[in-house]
Amino acid sequence: MKESAARLLRLINQILDLSKLDAGQLRLSLRLTELQTLLKGVTASFSSLADSRAIALRFTAQERLPALYCDPAHVETILINLLSNAFKFSQEGGSVEVRVAVLPPALPAFPEGALDISVSDEGEGITQEQLAHIFDRFYQAGHARESLWGGTGIGLALTKELVELHGGSITLESRVGEGSTARVRLPLGSRHLSPAQLQAATDRQGDWSLPLTAAAGLTETLAEASATDLNATAVSAVAPAAVRPLLLLIEDNADVRAYIRSILAADYRLLEAPDGETGVRLAQQEITDLIISDVMMPGIDGYEVCRRLKQDERSSHIPLILLTAKASVHSRLQGLEQQADLYLSKPFVPQELRLCLHNLLQARLRLQERYQKQVVLKPSELAVSSVDEAFLKRLMGVLEIHHARESFSVEQLSLEMGMSRSQLHRKLEALTNESASHFIRSFRLQRAMDLLQKKHASISEIAYMVGFSSPSYFTRCFLKHFGTTPSAVLEA
Repeated sequence: MKESAARLLRLINQILDLSKLDAGQLRLSLRLTELQTLLKGVTASFSSLADSRAIALRFTAQERLPALYCDPAHVETILINLLSNAFKFSQEGGSVEVRVAVLPPALPAFPEGALDISVSDEGEGITQEQLAHIFDRFYQAGHARESLWGGTGIGLALTKELVELHGGSITLESRVGEGSTARVRLPLGSRHLSPAQLQAATDRQGDWSLPLTAAAGLTETLAEASATDLNATAVSAVAPAAVRPLLLLIEDNADVRAYIRSILAADYRLLEAPDGETGVRLAQQEITDLIISDVMMPGIDGYEVCRRLKQDERSSHIPLILLTAKASVHSRLQGLEQQADLYLSKPFVPQELRLCLHNLLQARLRLQERYQKQVVLKPSELAVSSVDEAFLKRLMGVLEIHHARESFSVEQLSLEMGMSRSQLHRKLEALTNESASHFIRSFRLQRAMDLLQKKHASISEIAYMVGFSSPSYFTRCFLKHFGTTPSAVLEA
């Protein structure tokens, strides 16, 4: 059912894009772009699918490609659609190849040269009669079969429109029983641009992060509904690195890592691990804010990574997304059984990944508010229903025993909890939005509030009873925390 819904969403989104094209409302966000990382990354995102079907997937390009004026999000859509089509018609044991070449300024249509992107497969091929209609909207070759991508007759039509919007060309060569080659040519230089387009592209160069893709994968409604929240709360691309969330990427394919890095580097600090063992070690050592892990990796796979991290107190709270080409219900259930927070299929759309990460961070903020209320208002009555809540319950048990000792410090609390100071700090910050030292002080102050309300002793006596060395410092901390003085509570 989920696969059918995903296909329907892709179809709706592509129809909306075609409608925008018809109405002249689909605009290119042009910028001077070097496409090697994007093209290589999109191709690599199909590698798990290729492995699962024993299809040889190759990417060939010269070491450095020239920059060209394009909309990277739409170029990505173009390549995803071409690769999806190639895989749809490829048999197990076949091959799919992406070749990127630079054409010299010899063709009349491309006076400054062109970037030539071809996608070839060894699939069924189509007849010349079918080939004449292949870019027509809603046309499907007669032998098109249901597959992972399904057949809609929309993808190639949209691809052609996007290519031509760039001033490029697209052709398809095919022979029955031998396979097909789709070839896209995008113009180099700037002669094909209007002065207004060129000026807009120049102005846009300061925005160095990849734009949100409005192509397949999410409905128009989701994109528009999330855009306001995302822009309002996401960390700016020019924000200092220290305030950006720390994200761990666990992926054995270097090209996919580079691709995801290009999508997320503006909004996140990134740690990368080439295998599951390294990923688990880094996650528990650094206590990151988010984790993205591939499923199919040598050594321990993504399911085992998820299981280990979710069962360990140090890392159980970290939101984790599993990336995989396995779209079966069994595969998704396997990930969810290991407590993965989200399960995202490859190839994914950058906007979908960004929104998933954003939503996980928002969910973490809501959880922080919940834990803060439970810990501050009723520090000894926290219900235990997860590894994180069991951790907080144990932490507060330690504080119940030691909070009266003035000398009880973060270092001693860390030792009691079996963590380093930095691990404890990041864990508590993630769960409650408080540092370890602030958490200890909040606990002591709440205990003081309980004692004052019960008229248990004088203010000075209570200050010493909860671990403060100075009644005057206790009063200042109490006023800052509760907005009222200890004497006001005592006299109430």
